[in-house]
Amino acid sequence: MTCLGNNSQAIDSLLVTGKVIDPDGRALAGATIQIKGTQKFTVTDFDGEYTIKVLPANTLVFAYTGYENQSILVGNQKIIGVTLQPILEVVAVTAGHPFLMNKIFISKGLNYKVNKIEVDNHKGILPLNFSFSGSIGTDLDNNSSYSYSLRNSIRLSGSRYFSFKAGVENQNFNGLQFHQYRLDISTSFKLLSFNSKYYKDPRIKVILGHLNYDGQEQNESLGIGLGLSRNLFSNLNLSASYTYWDNFNEVKTEALYRFGDSNWSALANYRHLSDYEEFQIGVAYNLNFY
Repeated sequence: MTCLGNNSQAIDSLLVTGKVIDPDGRALAGATIQIKGTQKFTVTDFDGEYTIKVLPANTLVFAYTGYENQSILVGNQKIIGVTLQPILEVVAVTAGHPFLMNKIFISKGLNYKVNKIEVDNHKGILPLNFSFSGSIGTDLDNNSSYSYSLRNSIRLSGSRYFSFKAGVENQNFNGLQFHQYRLDISTSFKLLSFNSKYYKDPRIKVILGHLNYDGQEQNESLGIGLGLSRNLFSNLNLSASYTYWDNFNEVKTEALYRFGDSNWSALANYRHLSDYEEFQIGVAYNLNFY
């Protein structure tokens, strides 16, 4: 990370957010945004969105394999959205930009004492633009968990994209357990009229799934639910969801806070499903490979 220099520079720094898309309006996950002349950079998330702390005099270089680089002087802009144009003929892959983006989560459950590690890959391994995530956790005794999922997005019309995430989860807790198959279908939407297409719009998702619950109550049923997530103050993401499983109600909430433009984040989440109730806290780190 490049030092911003003296105190007057630090005072003049600003936080820039935005979105990187292709000419069809599709988000470019894993695109790099680098401050020209420095080693300081950030990478877009699965929705093509980014946040970076800069000075007005800085120039941002936007890059993505197979697309023309684009440079933009920051000035007094706080929202910078970019549409990258594809290279007509790709002769070689340019080195020096991350091609593999992972986010690693390490968390601790306060109720069942499960220590969990999760890897969320955004780009660089699977074909057809698929991303994956997987987690495993244990308290080295009776409580354990695992989950894995695949994620992709499709364009239905214009610049409207829908993301699909299909996953499997298993939880063992206090001698009880449940197994869940789940499909999340999500998209962003305009909340206020002043939102531009490059602003971090809220996301809404529909949840479909199958639950096999083996607790104090037995339940095997299909479920349906809704979820909402929203970025606040650039670095804070809040999400909540509700799923109805026949006789059971499932509630999830999560907060993820990124420390400035660093690779570190803090997280906290709560989940309640019949006998199962857990509150987790942890940290996350963006791990980028070259």
